[in-house]
Amino acid sequence: MTRRVSAKEARDSFADLIDSVHDSKEPVVLEEKGQPYAVVISPDDFVRLHHLALEDLAQTVAQIHEENRGVNPECVYDEVTDVVEQVRQGAYEREQRPQDHH
Repeated sequence: MTRRVSAKEARDSFADLIDSVHDSKEPVVLEEKGQPYAVVISPDDFVRLHHLALEDLAQTVAQIHEENRGVNPECVYDEVTDVVEQVRQGAYEREQRPQDHH
């Protein structure tokens, strides 16, 4: 079971928290106002998660290559450029909206 501690508790006993993660290899979720704020994990978990992310990325890239086999690269480039521009325009429009302050 994953241990959960408040950010204040983590600050007050950081050395103990690090030792706990090192010894037990169990992650610790740091919470701020009852919400997850950060996670402390062992180096082994970090390496494992990093490798999983890289494998997932490699599979995604291979799938994209397979789905676009035989497609004109210029057409793919044009489509990607259009989508990137749409995303940028949406981000710009969100930035320009007045912020709602309650």
